[in-house]
Amino acid sequence: EIPGLSDTDRDRLIQEHSDAMHDYVFPEFEECAERMRDLKDYNGTDQGVCFFEGGDAYFAYIFQDQANSSKTIEQSTAELDAYLDYIMGVISDAQNSNDYTWFDEYLDHTYSQGGTEDNLNYLSTEVLADFPVLPDHDYFLMDVPEVFEDSFSPAAFLGYHLDTYTDNMIITNNSNVDGDFGITCAHEGYPGHMFQSVYHRSVCEHPYMYLFDSSGYVEGWATYVENYSFKYFADESVARGLIMVENEMNVILMARFDIGINYEGWDINYCAQYYSDLLGFPVTTSDIEYMYNLLMSDPCYAVKYGVGFLNTGMTMEYIRQEFPDATDLEIHTAYLDSMPGTFEQIQANMERTLG
Repeated sequence: EIPGLSDTDRDRLIQEHSDAMHDYVFPEFEECAERMRDLKDYNGTDQGVCFFEGGDAYFAYIFQDQANSSKTIEQSTAELDAYLDYIMGVISDAQNSNDYTWFDEYLDHTYSQGGTEDNLNYLSTEVLADFPVLPDHDYFLMDVPEVFEDSFSPAAFLGYHLDTYTDNMIITNNSNVDGDFGITCAHEGYPGHMFQSVYHRSVCEHPYMYLFDSSGYVEGWATYVENYSFKYFADESVARGLIMVENEMNVILMARFDIGINYEGWDINYCAQYYSDLLGFPVTTSDIEYMYNLLMSDPCYAVKYGVGFLNTGMTMEYIRQEFPDATDLEIHTAYLDSMPGTFEQIQANMERTLG
């Protein structure tokens, strides 16, 4: 679709691309797959990175990068534990209440307007009261091929061209579309990843600032606004609040396990017991095997979501207390205008902006 190309040039470029894929890219993937198959016979150990020489220092290094903060691991661990206590308190209050009118809504709710485009169209107007206006931009949608559905997340924002707003892409895994899909679209689209990306490209004078995005920053923002966006799909209620904190518990608990496995040396049996004690009913090792293997093989995978979300939320809450007359629109704009520095830098910039 590139304008100005002759048919001859177009055919030549398509053929060159096909040759490159078949002569180089596909063979490399095949070699990679074969080498990975060879690893099946390698008798590795099922334990966190801290058991390897220098592993604890390595985890501390990548933790600071993924958390996007100067806080120590111990500080962040204490904050995760405290937030888990808060979540379990909310759940316990609902369960021990004499009023169970929320139960039907809890079991049968829909936080979605339909498919991906339906939800994005809906959210793009709903968020206007709480988030800054975006410049004109486009996006296109893609479905995950069926062969990848079992190993792909429900949806993903997969990037953009650096010098244009027209090529944002969101990919949807149709096998995972459910009644809460609107919340997923908020995470990936508006006011989540795509919103933050388009906004930063429109206000940054230097491309480094929107290329820099740390994982903790971008995933912290997307997870924060994901939970913020429940308000666009349902009125405030006990059921909505309970569903929200359960959604938050997933990322907080995963981050806590990430630290436990890779920094504190938890094995899968300890993780299962920790989970059982938290929930108050038995959790077996087979129940958490997938999670354990994921975090063991990819240290700090969950930190960027859980600790990033917690730092984003704590920054927002601090600013709301310091500036009680500020609207959410003003607070979110000040946050985004602070750019993707550390959370400490963002908070200082927001105080200057709103002060």
